[in-house]
Amino acid sequence: MTQTARYDNLPADEQGSSNALGVRRIRGAACITAILVASVTNGSSLAVSSSQRQASQSPASLQTGKALSTDRFPAARHTHKLHGRASTARHPLSAASTVLAYARPPIQARAAFLVDMQTGKVLYEKNPDQRLAMASTTKITTAVVALQHARLDSLLRVSHRAATIGESTMVLQEGERLTVRQLLYGLLLNSANDAAITLAEHVAGSEARFVAMMNELARLLHMHNTHYVTSHGLDAPGHYSSARDLATIAIYAMRDPTFRRIVSTLSYHIPPTRHNSEHWLASINRVMYWFPGVDGVKPGQTDNSGLCQVVSDWRNGHHLMAVLLNTPTLVTDVRNLLNYGARDFQWVRAPAWWDSPANTIAGGSGAHRWLYFLGAGHYIRGLFLDYFNTHGSLHALGFPRTEAIHVANQRVQFFQGGELVYDPVHHSVFPQPVIEMTPSRGAMRTLLFHPRIPVATLFRNLYTELGGTGVLGTPLSPLEWRWGRYVQLYQYGVLMLSDGIAVVMPSGDALLRARGWLPAVGASDAFTVGMSRTPLPIVSAVTAEPSRGRSSHHRRRGGKRHG
Repeated sequence: MTQTARYDNLPADEQGSSNALGVRRIRGAACITAILVASVTNGSSLAVSSSQRQASQSPASLQTGKALSTDRFPAARHTHKLHGRASTARHPLSAASTVLAYARPPIQARAAFLVDMQTGKVLYEKNPDQRLAMASTTKITTAVVALQHARLDSLLRVSHRAATIGESTMVLQEGERLTVRQLLYGLLLNSANDAAITLAEHVAGSEARFVAMMNELARLLHMHNTHYVTSHGLDAPGHYSSARDLATIAIYAMRDPTFRRIVSTLSYHIPPTRHNSEHWLASINRVMYWFPGVDGVKPGQTDNSGLCQVVSDWRNGHHLMAVLLNTPTLVTDVRNLLNYGARDFQWVRAPAWWDSPANTIAGGSGAHRWLYFLGAGHYIRGLFLDYFNTHGSLHALGFPRTEAIHVANQRVQFFQGGELVYDPVHHSVFPQPVIEMTPSRGAMRTLLFHPRIPVATLFRNLYTELGGTGVLGTPLSPLEWRWGRYVQLYQYGVLMLSDGIAVVMPSGDALLRARGWLPAVGASDAFTVGMSRTPLPIVSAVTAEPSRGRSSHHRRRGGKRHG
């Protein structure tokens, strides 16, 4: 049986880099929009023309969730018009409107935000303006202020307070001296609190004055739900931000070449000299180690904030910025969010023993109950879910390939192993016969003269295990050699011998492929339906703790937890 989680609420030059983050006072919300346009055009400064400075007070893209204004920013017009055409045109059924039409994933974090940095369009938001503790994601702003006000090669002396701050550090010793560049690597790779204090004291003379500079930057960027109390992000009363505001400062920071270079680095070595000890640094941004295209930015975690993550990702031509605040399952939430933004659910396994495409998140109640498969990017809802649960589930039908859609005046849902159809008269769901995969001529003659074809001995155990006639129906053909293997066709499915093992053939995928709806790129991977017979763990949406009922195979492939 597929294991589920419960979730009931859906919803240049380095020397010149200090100038790359210069801030001008821009009226209204145009500042945030200017950041996004600069990201699109890959500009190295935030210089704003007088016409832009006099722009109207209409909300910017991050504030409204809409595409960028074409009136103020000509550089964004082309992508905006393309988006408009795509959203208004009426298309026949295709891969884009069926298999690749992914629904909003059930993100479990308290707050989440996803924006396409090339267009400025907000793709996903959940409690985007809720004020929450944000832990060491604070250090994004710390780094920005340091880059604006300090020379990268300046030597900074480590104070007693910095050396004794504790928690996450790069193990600085009182009195040693390091460059601003080296401290920035420690700040953003190791999430070093001692580096944050050292930078703050150098730039402003004290951490308190440095924090005031951080709050001034937040004000200039119209981060209305952000207030800093520390430069390092340890829990403190009144220290908070929002998912939208973190996306704003992260997009702003990623415009700087030095910042981009640091946050995309996995390890960094500071050799010993007469004025500093040796330091080996390694990025704790663990998403970079396993998810494709990730090039920053910063994780964070405290008792009050829970697990937080700001991440930048290039994938399938999309440059995405995602933010998660207080997520119970980082690998699940970050993958779902980035897959949704890139419209690509090809399975990417995290280095965690419990991670599997067959893991699910469940929610709702009554007629509104649902099940979401992490490896498919699609939901099964209502009566379709009832049929799925009572007719072999993942063993027989495999992963959902589409949402429930309308095809030829019928409401249907496609699975790897077949197609389910909703009957509005009887308010029930039934399987569609696999009519496109008709038996061979020899099999048809056998069917004519011997209408009661027995289940092949090779498939008898699997046929019974799946539910027999109630799930697959009666045999339509004897055992025969087709498609390079032994198969037997039934009314509602096909069993085949694969590497000497009896499994369910993904006949639903064959139907989708025949229609041209199952592309080679973008869709979730095709898994052998029989893979679900391996015991799978439960991932709780509340505790994020796996069950103990895992197989020895999973134990051998154990991996680090992301935190």
